[in-house]
Amino acid sequence: MKIHKILAVMSVAVLAACSGATGGGSASPQAQTTTGSKTAIPAGLESFYGQKIEWKPCDDAEFMCATMEAPMDYSHPEGKKVTIPLEKAVGKNSKGNVLFVNPGGPGGSATELVEVSSLQFPKKLLDSYDIVGVEPRGVGKSMPVKCLDDKDMFEFLRTSYPLTPEGEKAQNEAVKKFADSCVKNTGESIKFVGTREAAQDLDLARHLLGSDKMNFLGFSYGTQLGGTYAELFPQNVNRMVLDGAVDPSLNGFNSYLAQLKGFEVATNNYLDWCLKGKDCPFTGDREQARQKIIDLFAKTEHKPIPTDHEPLTQAALTIGYITPLYSSESWPLLSRAFNEVFTENKGTLFDAFFRSYAGLNAKGEFTNNMMVANTAISCADTQVEGDPATWRKQSEIAAKEAPILGPTMPYSEYQCQVIPKSGAKIVDNFKAKGSAPIVVVGTVGDPATPYGWAEKFAKGLDNGVLLTYEGDGHTAYPRGGKCIEDAVNAYLLDGKVPENGKRCAA
Repeated sequence: MKIHKILAVMSVAVLAACSGATGGGSASPQAQTTTGSKTAIPAGLESFYGQKIEWKPCDDAEFMCATMEAPMDYSHPEGKKVTIPLEKAVGKNSKGNVLFVNPGGPGGSATELVEVSSLQFPKKLLDSYDIVGVEPRGVGKSMPVKCLDDKDMFEFLRTSYPLTPEGEKAQNEAVKKFADSCVKNTGESIKFVGTREAAQDLDLARHLLGSDKMNFLGFSYGTQLGGTYAELFPQNVNRMVLDGAVDPSLNGFNSYLAQLKGFEVATNNYLDWCLKGKDCPFTGDREQARQKIIDLFAKTEHKPIPTDHEPLTQAALTIGYITPLYSSESWPLLSRAFNEVFTENKGTLFDAFFRSYAGLNAKGEFTNNMMVANTAISCADTQVEGDPATWRKQSEIAAKEAPILGPTMPYSEYQCQVIPKSGAKIVDNFKAKGSAPIVVVGTVGDPATPYGWAEKFAKGLDNGVLLTYEGDGHTAYPRGGKCIEDAVNAYLLDGKVPENGKRCAA
């Protein structure tokens, strides 16, 4: 899911900004030990599945923290071991029932999602489950991916490359420098941060927490993680809800192009809303408004917009623009950002969106490694196709079919040629034969994971159930309202499967 040169659209920008919020944990958790489930143990992994987890209060004392040992390379478990962090919010009435969660990305922190669980999930869910995050490989303190220093990474993200031979050369040089730094500074573990390995970590954690079956709630890229788990361990699936489904069968370019088109649709929906209301920064009809946005992007390629910090480049504007499109609740802020640009020639609010998305604080320091983990995990799951000449033609196609964002982001898979892979088979098709029902939630106006992906995901599963939210924004639960919330809660809490094809109005 590549957006902006090498980076994927992520569903966690808001979560990153809220990571210090209080969550749904018990007031005074006590240290405890959990032992394994009764399910079969994969051959060769007996020592890992036989370990005990020691839970202790986290630093803020509201949540419980632990670690587990896993093989760096599951195909050679006798080799190096790695440490995977776990975190949980203890439910008042959970009785040890566990719901594993993942916020997406790739690169989003599952442990941070636990810490903001009281802001994200209904109280019924928080009381009924221990909400558990298994930190994905490459993220946070879990085999962390390390690349450029903060200063160079900041410049890398905000540098624009025109669709010219000179721009292509400069982009490839910058991408190689970036990817080489990831390989050098991360070391051997960068080869083992793929979704397949993360799914195997999930099953190890499930067993060590004493759960005979997996309960899982995943958003955006988290649906790929959940789908991979279900494909590898269908017999271990219990209640699984996947919201904002991906399509892993698409090659890199077709996935990229589908997302660009998704943001074109989101732009149209935003403009239709804006032009009917007050304080809209646009006049005329939708096409005139679209042209004004296209002109703004073209202008910033050569003339960045002043802000309260560094000038807003075209690349930074691109990230700042897509961020509020993730949620229709943010559309008024998007209007304010455009008003600031058009009336004051200032891009401070767009710059704030850019910094939030990238995980930058006021000092220009990265508060997490989401952006670099995103690249490494995406590359681990990508079979590189084409060459620079092919990517140049694909960039031209994207610019034509997605005229707002396409011209701002030359397409390339060059970084994934540089970053090495483990050689493990990429899981790019989800059937999960024999699994329990898997509920796939799709949002009709989702810009980052287009609705057609959810339809295809649910249809491909042996026991898939499609639940549709007829609204805008990225993912639906629980922000989509009572209909969506009730349907998902009924399944996760009571095992009541929604009617396949059920639709919830916006």
